[in-house]
Amino acid sequence: MKQNLKYNTMRSLIKTQFMSLAAIIATFLGITSCVDNKFDFPIENLYKHGLTANINIADLKAKYINSTVEITQDLIVAGNVCSSDKEGNIFKTLYIQDETGGLPIVIDQSNISNNYRVGRKVLVKLKGLYLGSYSGLIQLGMAPNEGETSPSRIPATAVANYIVKDYEVKDVEPEVVAISQFASRDDLIGKLIKINDVQFATPDATYATSDANTNRTIEDKDGNTAILRNSSYATFALLPLPTGSGSITAVLSLYVTGSTKTYQLLIRDTADVDLYSPRFGGGGGGGDGEVIYRETFGNAVTGSPWPSVADYTGYLIEGKGAASVTYTAESGAVSVRNNSNSSGYSGASGECNAMMAAAGGASLLVNDIATCGAQNLTLSFGSNETNNIISVAYKINGTSTWIPITYTKADASWGLVSTSISLPAGANTIKLKFTAATTTYGARVDDIKITTEDQTSDPIVDPDDGGGGGGGTGEGSETNPYTVVEGISNQNVSGNPVTWTQGYIVGGIIDDNNQTSTIDGPEDVIFGTANVRNTAVLIADSPDETDYTKCIAVNLTSATPLRTDVNLVTHPENYKKTLKVKGVLRTYFGISGLRDCPGLAGDFVLDGQGGGGTGGNEIFNETLLTQASFSKFTAYSITGAEVWSFDSQYGAIMSGFTGNSHANVDWFISPAIDMSAYSSAKVVFNHARGPAASMTVGLSQGWYKVYVSNNYNSGDPTTTTWTELTDVTHGTTAWTYVSSGELNIPAANLATNFRIAFRYECTDTESATWEINNVIVKE
Repeated sequence: MKQNLKYNTMRSLIKTQFMSLAAIIATFLGITSCVDNKFDFPIENLYKHGLTANINIADLKAKYINSTVEITQDLIVAGNVCSSDKEGNIFKTLYIQDETGGLPIVIDQSNISNNYRVGRKVLVKLKGLYLGSYSGLIQLGMAPNEGETSPSRIPATAVANYIVKDYEVKDVEPEVVAISQFASRDDLIGKLIKINDVQFATPDATYATSDANTNRTIEDKDGNTAILRNSSYATFALLPLPTGSGSITAVLSLYVTGSTKTYQLLIRDTADVDLYSPRFGGGGGGGDGEVIYRETFGNAVTGSPWPSVADYTGYLIEGKGAASVTYTAESGAVSVRNNSNSSGYSGASGECNAMMAAAGGASLLVNDIATCGAQNLTLSFGSNETNNIISVAYKINGTSTWIPITYTKADASWGLVSTSISLPAGANTIKLKFTAATTTYGARVDDIKITTEDQTSDPIVDPDDGGGGGGGTGEGSETNPYTVVEGISNQNVSGNPVTWTQGYIVGGIIDDNNQTSTIDGPEDVIFGTANVRNTAVLIADSPDETDYTKCIAVNLTSATPLRTDVNLVTHPENYKKTLKVKGVLRTYFGISGLRDCPGLAGDFVLDGQGGGGTGGNEIFNETLLTQASFSKFTAYSITGAEVWSFDSQYGAIMSGFTGNSHANVDWFISPAIDMSAYSSAKVVFNHARGPAASMTVGLSQGWYKVYVSNNYNSGDPTTTTWTELTDVTHGTTAWTYVSSGELNIPAANLATNFRIAFRYECTDTESATWEINNVIVKE
């Protein structure tokens, strides 16, 4: 079963105009120097609410005694947000906490985290609200609906009347507690907590079923249990539970039936589940540190003909650095078999193992294990032969030298081997090679495991130019894209860089009414055009590829030319055509993927014909989809408290709406670009507006303008001469990105200090949201 390292993100990009000023200001709080340079007023002035808390959460909850009570006094409670509904696991509820306890506030609104990010301090004006209980959980809301006793949800339109944001944003550190403390610590209810040394009691399942909210039991080393409550609507609902042990961070909730109290843990996303250590009692042998990689070869093989290691689909592939691991054979045949189970050592998984052929010998390659920054590794594996028969070596990706690994095993019967690997600093990715000499019956390995006691970091998968599958010299640029093999090697790189990859379209994901959420085997994909989904295509280095592990699944972004022009449902003629596409190389449907492509002009090229692209050599290209890219631009506010903000999905965002519309004039200015060597150039960018009700707001008034200048340096842009670029293409559908079209830069502006500026405007009565990304200057 795949572990939660293989994400199939099923996120919905549903957005509303009620964009959070908290998120905007929080961005700039994280870039202190930029705030100091751009604004001449304290950030606190944006939150002049004049409110002071006069009751804490514990004293407020004490006012509930067996029945719902209306709060008639002028009371104010304060707390920091500790929940998030971003991934869909917490429904229409905002949890806040102070030093005395936690408090759920029920709100009739989705996407609450857009307005109230984790850590934001809020003050709640309590007069007119009701405190009551829902199945034992004390919560805050409006008067109960007819026939009910618990508080009803605060209407979305009334939330701002009661909940007021403060400028303070701080890290909410979870309190570390044990499961055994739940029953005696009522103050923990509604708070963010962390439980160490736990595991799922039965990990052979998904977080939730597809049709119902689901309880999953966790256990600690003393046998205490608690419930992890997961929504069927969570983006991670159908991901497999991790099989290891470690810690879980969650908001603690409560559900009471009769005299039975059930404590429920609500995670915000799977990052709250950190279960990478071995399960209690070990398993697999060899080292008690953090698991970097572990493989048991599953148990799905039923008989001859045995699948080759490249064709087998039942791998475990577990561990912090294992997300990009693949298996290949070298110099002979290697297959996965279950006709001689591993046994005779602690943690032996039995069932299947890798068998290297008898005639002539063979080598098993384990490709692209991320070291996660560790230099001191412990390698263990089960073997049925001596070290005279099986030799082991490793290679650092990007090098050509295999380094032998010494070990001692004298018996030609199943047993466990444990040895060490010492790596130089900066060795991000390694490969293992198990080589068997000629034997009478072949040689086998099982239960391969790498652990470390070192401090680890995020996995980085370096490309490999030699030894073990693939090669190529692509650099991930538009002019020199990655091959598919290189794209597989560069999966899930830290920082999610945007790169280009090229391959042949060889198929897609099976159209089975969305039953398949993770590609577990060849039955989940289609090599061809019949019965495929229109949401993705598979690309490979060979037009005749039929091994999905050698493919990249390309997400065709909804409502963009990438999906309209490339999908195989309406364009079966695209089968075996080449596709060059940019995006983030990260796991999709549990296999190597390419995602987050804007999908507009210049973002893809189909069979050399372009995808509506602009052509020409790029002079300047900033995606605005990383903090580093966004921070190269200067935001300057002429009028209004709202400011340009960063979002890793949408880019640069500006809105004058916070509870209601506020008059604003705001500029977003690029860094200086030396254009003195060019006689002509063009600007192109992707942008979107919303919500639907505001799609015509400000268009005729010219509220969304693009300018260029060659004499701006800093400060107020209105003191500088700017030239407007006209004929910008604007979208007509809310939140749908369109290309601006090619905007010609006047020759007079092609100088050393060239800059682009985006100017946003709105009034106290009307406003919309403007989102911009992928700003490109080309010849």
